[in-house]
Amino acid sequence: MRALVYILITAFFVSCSFSGDDDSVTEPTDPTLPRAPLPSNNAQNQSLVVTLSWIYDGAESFDIYFSERTPPRTLIASNRVQNSLIVPGLDYATRYYWQVIAKLPGGQRVESPIWSFVTKPRGTTDEGYVLIDYGLETELPSFVNVYFQVIDLNGIGIDNLTASDFEVYEDGEKISETESELQIIKSDQLPYTLQIVLMLDNSSSLLNQLDDIIIHATNFVNSLSPQFEMAVYKFSEDPVLIQDFTSNKALLINAINDIRNDVFETTDLYGAVIAGANKMEDSFERDEIIQSAMIIFTDGDDTQAEHTLAEALKAASSKRVYTVGLGPDIKPEVLEKIGNAGFFAIGDVGELTDTFLEIEFELEKYANSFYQLRYKSPKRGNKLHDLLIQMVNNPNNSVIRGTFNSRDFFSANAGLYINPTANNPDGISELTLISGGSQLVKAESFHGGNSPEYEWLSLAPNIVEVEVNTDNPAYATIRAVGSSGQSGVVRVRDIANGFTKTLTVRIQ
Repeated sequence: MRALVYILITAFFVSCSFSGDDDSVTEPTDPTLPRAPLPSNNAQNQSLVVTLSWIYDGAESFDIYFSERTPPRTLIASNRVQNSLIVPGLDYATRYYWQVIAKLPGGQRVESPIWSFVTKPRGTTDEGYVLIDYGLETELPSFVNVYFQVIDLNGIGIDNLTASDFEVYEDGEKISETESELQIIKSDQLPYTLQIVLMLDNSSSLLNQLDDIIIHATNFVNSLSPQFEMAVYKFSEDPVLIQDFTSNKALLINAINDIRNDVFETTDLYGAVIAGANKMEDSFERDEIIQSAMIIFTDGDDTQAEHTLAEALKAASSKRVYTVGLGPDIKPEVLEKIGNAGFFAIGDVGELTDTFLEIEFELEKYANSFYQLRYKSPKRGNKLHDLLIQMVNNPNNSVIRGTFNSRDFFSANAGLYINPTANNPDGISELTLISGGSQLVKAESFHGGNSPEYEWLSLAPNIVEVEVNTDNPAYATIRAVGSSGQSGVVRVRDIANGFTKTLTVRIQ
């Protein structure tokens, strides 16, 4: 038996269409206050899972108040740096009020107006998808990259989307998919890792079943995707980390076999939740994307009482947690609350392999629902632009909103360039150095189609030396080791795209 619970996710999605009809009441906008709320003020027929989203520049963080009464007094999020927040689990046909407090540098606080919306009538169903925004960045010569995830309203990843499933708007104008070279890049083409915390109960009540648990957990490890890493814990008296995150299956299986040791009568379930949640740390950097999930297996309740359920729920509230409960001594209502991504109740340990594989299937879909949307913007000049991304024919009308500056954007043909800028889009072909001097340069490939792989070579190493940055081979330090009046050539190749560029270095 399985119960699903909505997950509270930090995201940019709203229940209003960017270009469709809107029943909202238009209100005056004061640019000095948080503004442009979504759902818009007095919006009707909103989903039972809704994102509050607004626009305000210059704040260090935001506090959000939310209630069925006005003025809203319930603080549901504090010190948020994102200008959005998902609120799940709303009631049908209910008016909700909300307000944003912008916290500025120096301690000043700016209050938004009080906004409201009404959820859809009882008897209607929620369908559609949620877009979860993980960041926006720009890239020369004029690319905009957005990292995001798509899930359904049960939190299941949607892993089969293509560029034609999305619409992109800049300043309210739709961007052409073909002219913008719009791409959707899936997680298997990105530096993406899903880290799983496997938390195994080894208290004395399971002593006679530990061998079977080891077999089923080993089957789980052997089926893991190459994108997955796992850390293994055991817990009875205390949670103990046996193996840190690794994709090495032999190490993980050795760790699982260790649950036979240190078996105690007491069970620190809540402490295990807290320890596992603290181990989970998502990261969204261009060169390293990490998401995490936890799977907790137990046959009972917390008997140690060192921690409370409230403490465990707080630790797990923003994490993706699955719980698996074995036998008649579990408390389903507790494991349902902890398992915000899913709770599985099984009657026999023999069901554990199938349960683990079902969770793995969901995690595969979750990992593969992470995307990079990349397109070439036509905007130029030192201006801020509003960006909106929405799915085509999405009943939930989720969107991603953001802003970017086109200050450094320029047009460029396909090829390899050294030190290109908006003022000098062709970059440099010559470099003058004094003898003994050096300069850092950067290679950039445009419109190559593949991730660049740079290879640097000095064709006159007794005159010019090249030191490549090992962390980022796009960068190299050019050093003049010859005498005044000499010159040498440095060649850089992008072997992934077949581009080549030469740089003549003259020594003064």
